[in-house]
Amino acid sequence: MRRAVYAGSFDPITLGHLWMIEQGCRLFDELIVAIGVNPEKHYLFPLADRLDMLRHVTSHCPNVKIASFENLFLVRYAHQVQADFILRGIRNEQDYQYERGMRYVNAELDANVQSVFLVPPRELVEVSSSFVKGLVGPNDWEPVLRRYVPEAVFHLFVQRFGHIDNSMPPEPPDAPSMDLAWNSDDASDLHKRWKRTWLGLGVSTDLIPQIAALIIAYQNADRHYHNLRHIADCLRELDTVRSLCQHPHAIEAAIWYHDIVYDPARPDNEQRSAEVATQDLRAAGVSPSVVDEICRLILATKHDAPPTDQDAQVLADIDLSILGKPWPIFKAYEHAISQEYKYLPDAAFRQGRADFLRRFLQRPSLFFTQAMQGRYESAARENIRRSIERLS
Repeated sequence: MRRAVYAGSFDPITLGHLWMIEQGCRLFDELIVAIGVNPEKHYLFPLADRLDMLRHVTSHCPNVKIASFENLFLVRYAHQVQADFILRGIRNEQDYQYERGMRYVNAELDANVQSVFLVPPRELVEVSSSFVKGLVGPNDWEPVLRRYVPEAVFHLFVQRFGHIDNSMPPEPPDAPSMDLAWNSDDASDLHKRWKRTWLGLGVSTDLIPQIAALIIAYQNADRHYHNLRHIADCLRELDTVRSLCQHPHAIEAAIWYHDIVYDPARPDNEQRSAEVATQDLRAAGVSPSVVDEICRLILATKHDAPPTDQDAQVLADIDLSILGKPWPIFKAYEHAISQEYKYLPDAAFRQGRADFLRRFLQRPSLFFTQAMQGRYESAARENIRRSIERLS
């Protein structure tokens, strides 16, 4: 196996970094993207945030692993993880002089580890973390910064330093004007709710994961429905049926994580979301049985089989409650879904979406709990019928 290490501070990740990572994925069987930590250095973003950003922006690269190391020569770290190659970028003459010298030093320390150099395309050749950080501050810095960093990293910057307009992209004339995007006014409530969820799982305050990683994932610009607004709506639905839940805190944790990985072109989003949840839950000290229960609930949102227990039925109903909302809201939801699938030709999307909705109509009941059946069943069937007609 050809394994390589691509290392840096990634404070923050730039489009130049992302280009290097994507090229490394093509060159090597496995690419370890590692954050090198210098305890004496002050960073703009904490290590945990940078690791989360790397995991998010490389989620489309199946052969990438994210890691960190401290107080080690890079070549020593490469030997430690059994990598035969170090991947480095050269943007200019100064980079070349430095990297050439380090290549000789590395060869003296470990002759078995080879250095591989890549030169980025012209439009990225001047992009560096220090260059990007220098853009923050002047009037209208946001649209300038956005040209040089991945979308998720841009959102983290504006969350910390500025303002972002979360309105949906322009809609066709017959689309509803209702906004299903995240409303930043709800941020304080969600932060409090996040903390309460973890405390309910028995996690001590100092071990509660930062919500920043979750916000990065759900704030991706390509998410028009599966965003923080959807999570907030699901949590509100949970409050109305909490008395039905055997393990309400587990359901709440499953809501937070069930769409944290979302790529409409892939069929395994729920499984990958469960894997992210498992990592965070275990690190926070949640008991293995509760971790397994939360992951099982996340997988229930795939809606590929009828849930067999009450908690899974409650969560499945909550996730589908949008189907029974008033027509203007449902119509806005359908438009948002179409935006998430805009990579498909229109005819293919219409056919696939109509087939998907027909499968729901074939069920004896769309919802599994009596509470949700009474509240949404009739309206959901009517909404779906109307939508299928429009799609056809």
